[in-house]
Amino acid sequence: YFSGKISFVLLKKLLYFGVPTIFTLFAIRIIDLADRRLILHYFDESHVGQYTVPYTLGMVGIMVFVNSFRIAWQPFYLSLSADSEAKRVFSRTATYYALFISIMFLGITLFKDEIFFLFTRGEYPVSLAGIMPYVSLSYVIYGFYVIMLAGIFIKEKTKILPVATFAGAAVNVGFNIVFIPRFGIIGAAYATALSYAVMVVLLYFFSRRIYRIDYEFKRLCFVVLI
Repeated sequence: YFSGKISFVLLKKLLYFGVPTIFTLFAIRIIDLADRRLILHYFDESHVGQYTVPYTLGMVGIMVFVNSFRIAWQPFYLSLSADSEAKRVFSRTATYYALFISIMFLGITLFKDEIFFLFTRGEYPVSLAGIMPYVSLSYVIYGFYVIMLAGIFIKEKTKILPVATFAGAAVNVGFNIVFIPRFGIIGAAYATALSYAVMVVLLYFFSRRIYRIDYEFKRLCFVVLI
């Protein structure tokens, strides 16, 4: 089938779909890394180390599940894109994701001191474990971002993703500048959670205009309350 010819129609479609995701990933990297650069600006390398350890533990505890889910999620929702029940299935998926990931988040929060001490073996003060729940919450929220990508990818409207992610990156940098001098290194964790929340809220409103999914907000609120 190799003819040596280029389909410029297909190339344009691929670029239109793919290029925005480059900027999206770049914005998410800003959210993930800006806090360390600003901690280094306001304090020193030892504070970056004190922040990175609980950040990593809080992130890995959630992302091991979110990444596993994401790998299965994309081929799943694309396979259902033409199904009349797809939107209902996507909505229910968000509910069950919230139920499962909330249990993981609760476990990390309740046993943060023990988890932190187990992995650091007393090398760092256990009080730094207070950073973990905010970081874990950030990546719980990121999981909803992954879920909401379904409609964006099905409709091939990836051009809106950089708007949401760069807004989150701007919020992250801005709140880091405000929170780190005021609250110390835990302020960076606050900023991370807020930036992911802004990103998901914006993506929710954008995606509703493209591919409306009526999420089960009553059930989601019930899960959160429990």
